[in-house]
Amino acid sequence: MMGQHPLDLARTPLDLARTPLDLASTPLDLSSTPLDLVITQQPGGYVATVSPQKRDWSSGLGACSKDPASCLCSFCFPSFYTCCILPRMNENCCLGFFGPTALALMRAKMRAEHGIQGDLCNDACISWFCCPCVLAQLSREIDYVNGQPAMVRQ
Repeated sequence: MMGQHPLDLARTPLDLARTPLDLASTPLDLSSTPLDLVITQQPGGYVATVSPQKRDWSSGLGACSKDPASCLCSFCFPSFYTCCILPRMNENCCLGFFGPTALALMRAKMRAEHGIQGDLCNDACISWFCCPCVLAQLSREIDYVNGQPAMVRQ
């Protein structure tokens, strides 16, 4: 078999499978190659995924001048106002009995559904330390998302 090309067409596929290919006349040493080699990148084109740009809240936590009625309600009647906001978010008003935890979840839901920047830890801290501010901000954000004007214009 010396002198024949490794891919001689006269041989059968079974003969080719039994005969090792002559790769530049050097044997391939696999003893130094790890056997648990994992291919993490395929050759060829690359697929890039682009996530949509996150936006900020339409108003800040302390922007009570944009909607004084929501601020007044959230500071004077937080439990009642929470139960008013939850149906506007398509949630059961009984969720409002969970206090700051419910507010953090409401805020996280609003962020996730409308591409707003932030994280759950930030939502939890803000909801725990400033419940009325979060309620008023959620009300303003719902108005913003729905395209409804705020109760009082500047």
